[in-house]
This record gives sequence, C-alpha cells and structure tokens, in this order.
Amino acid sequence: MPKLYLLTNSLVTESKDTEVKANINRFQGSSSISSDEFFGNETKQFNNSTPYDIEDVKESVRHGVTKVANKLSSLANGVMSSIQDRYSY
Repeated sequence: MPKLYLLTNSLVTESKDTEVKANINRFQGSSSISSDEFFGNETKQFNNSTPYDIEDVKESVRHGVTKVANKLSSLANGVMSSIQDRYSY
C-alpha cells in the first residue's frame, strides 16, 4: 500500500491536480478506503430496519432443501434404473 501512495503522490506533484490532492488529503491516515470512496461514488447503505421473520427463513430453507433432496432422489433413481437395465438386474 505505501508504494501506491508514493506513486500517486508523485503523480499528483507532477500534475498539480488539486482534485486528486484533495482526495489524497481526505484519506490521509486511513487504514483502508474503497474505490467508491476514492472516486466519490455513492455507497449503498443497507437498511437494517427490516427484520426477517426467522420462521419464514426456516420455512424457506426447509422448502429449498426438500426440493434439492427430491431432485437428487430422482436422479439417483434414474441412475439405478439405467444400471439395472444395462446389466439386466
């Protein structure tokens, strides 16, 4: 990370671009920044005010697992039928 800062700093010195200098100064001392923060893009804020009903989540997961289990069972039955047909068991 320091090499990036030094490279960026030398480019700023050469170009004398005040906007880039302002960005560098704005993040001076930061341990990390995102590209959105650096380029001034809006960051998406997550709304945590909508709680999930745990029972709905459980039911949704249960439904998904059941669906996958049924597909796997059907696939296994097809494989077994194919083996039995091929080897006449």
